[in-house]
This record gives sequence, C-alpha cells and structure tokens, in this order.
Amino acid sequence: MKLNQVGVNQNVLNIGDTEVLFSYSTPVAYRGPLGCFRTEVNYSVTTSKHIHAWGAHGFPTRPQSWFDSII
Repeated sequence: MKLNQVGVNQNVLNIGDTEVLFSYSTPVAYRGPLGCFRTEVNYSVTTSKHIHAWGAHGFPTRPQSWFDSII
C-alpha cells in the first residue's frame, strides 16, 4: 500500500492493482479490478477539477457510500 501526492490536496492510494483518488480526505475516484468509477456527488469545483485532472471525468458514477466502503 502506498499513498502518493499527485497535486495540492490530491492523493492516490495504491493497493496492488487498485488506485483510489482522494480529493482532500474524500475518496472520489477508483481504478482497479472492479472497473473505473467516480463519485456521483459534486462536492466542489476544486474536487471536480481533481477528478478531471486524474482522467476520471468520463468514468461511470457510483454512490459515495460505495467509495467509503472500499476504504
């Protein structure tokens, strides 16, 4: 398991072949064996920019509870 800072208030948690993008302290996007997803919640303009910069803006959405449960 490794936590990488990829920008200001942006971190990616790597666990094997799974990556989870955090904006501030909230998990907002996922890439891994289950597919690629982003949260359906629109938190802020800044979080939306983080998701877009990570390339997740076109990912299908999942409820925030899904992201919270995988962490």
